This record gives sequence, C-alpha cells and structure tokens, in this order.
Amino acid sequence: MNTTTNANLFSRLFDGLDDPNRLAIEQLDGSRITYGDLIARAGQMANVLVERGVKPGDRVAAQTEKSVSALVLYLATVRAGGVYLPLNTAYTLNELEYFISDAEPALVVCDPAKLEGIKAIAAKVGAKVETLDPTGKGSLTEAADKAPKDFATVPRRLRLDVVARPAVEEDRAGAGDADGRDVRRVGRDRVVGVVRGVVDRL
Repeated sequence: MNTTTNANLFSRLFDGLDDPNRLAIEQLDGSRITYGDLIARAGQMANVLVERGVKPGDRVAAQTEKSVSALVLYLATVRAGGVYLPLNTAYTLNELEYFISDAEPALVVCDPAKLEGIKAIAAKVGAKVETLDPTGKGSLTEAADKAPKDFATVPRRLRLDVVARPAVEEDRAGAGDADGRDVRRVGRDRVVGVVRGVVDRL
C-alpha cells in the first residue's frame, strides 16, 4: 500500500499541529519550550546537517547525553531525510570504531571530551564531526543558532509490504533479520509473517 501524503515522520508529527504555542517541554529550571520552538530549532539544525553534507538516506551517528538539543538533533535528522543512529554513551573508542566503520555515517555528533578520538575514527569513513555536551551546548548548536529557521521537510513515501515465508530459525520474538525487517516467529516450521516498512524518496 502506497501513501500519497508525506510519510516523513516529522511531517506526520507536526504538519497537523493546530496550535504551535502549545507547551511541548518544561525543563527543570522552569523554562518552557513550545511545539513552535521545536519546529524552529529542528529547522535550524536541519539546515546545519545539510550544510555539513547530510543527504536523504545518510546516517547521523550520535553519542550524546539526553537533552533538549539531542531531541532536536533527532527531529532535524528525520526532517532532513536522514537516518538517526544513537550510540550508547558508555561505548569506548574501540567500540565506537566498530559501529562507525560499519554504519559509515555522514556526520558524527559527540561529547566535546571525545572529540579528538572520534575525529580520528570518523576520518576513516569520511564523516564530519560536531559536538554536543550534556547541557546541550556545542559546535552543533552554535552553528544552528546562526542558521535559518525555515526548512523544507524532505518528502518521503511509505510502502508497506507483507510477505510470508517458512520459518527455519529458532524462536526469536521481535528480532530483526539481516535486512532490518521485523521477524516474529509463530512456531517452529510454521509460516512467519514479515511486515516490512520501506521509506522511499519521492
């Protein structure tokens, strides 16, 4: 089944917003962020991602602590048509080298304290590096503060394919196969339903 509307998750979340002044986030210090603020910040950061060479389908790897800026980075990545790759903040440089080399992201976002080590890893796959610290500050937000708020959300088309195939592996509830599809076993030697969501560019 093909949809004719923009299937970009950002559009699905925000295009139908009736009141951009509604409260989205209230922080511990009492500061309040509206949905309109999130949309504007995501637009600024999406412009930076594109400026850094992120194209639709490219991965953006992020090893960052939880913060509003980290949430905006996720939204901006989706809005720009990228694929957000979160990396556990406990990963060592050796572990990060494995994941970054495997994913080949266009951009890596990390804590400033790990910048030098990650720059060396990112250089091997031609990725650029920006920083974002636990407070949500860094080179990425500094660039975003100067970027335009307007950004045309990358259009996407969602196609859902449902297929059936024999199950030959051991039971794995909700495991993903090599293609990233959701595989749910019904029982040994029974048929497994595979639902695959594929996002295509228009």
